[in-house]
Amino acid sequence: PLPGSLGKVGGSFNVVRGHLFKILYRYLEENHDLRERMASKRTTSIAHVLPILDELRTRYGDLSPTEWEGRPSSRREECGSPKSSWYRRHRDAA
Repeated sequence: PLPGSLGKVGGSFNVVRGHLFKILYRYLEENHDLRERMASKRTTSIAHVLPILDELRTRYGDLSPTEWEGRPSSRREECGSPKSSWYRRHRDAA
C-alpha cells in the first residue's frame, strides 16, 4: 500500500478505487475517458478522484428527462433500484 493514500494512517487506495468502479459502473461504461482516468496509476488518492466525479456530475447533472432516457446508463432496470448496481447485476441470473 501507498502510505498516506487514505490519510495519515495509510492504506491502499486500490480498495477504494475498486468500490468506486463498482458504484459508478454504469456511468464509466459510457465514459471511457473517465474510466481510463480513474484506472490510471496517477490516480492514487481520493483527491485525484474528485475532479472525475465533478466531470460526471457535469455530464449528467443537467440532462433533461428525455436526454437521460436516451442514455444507455438509464436503461438499467429502474435506475436507482438495487438491481441497477454492479454489485447486483448478476443476482437474478443464477
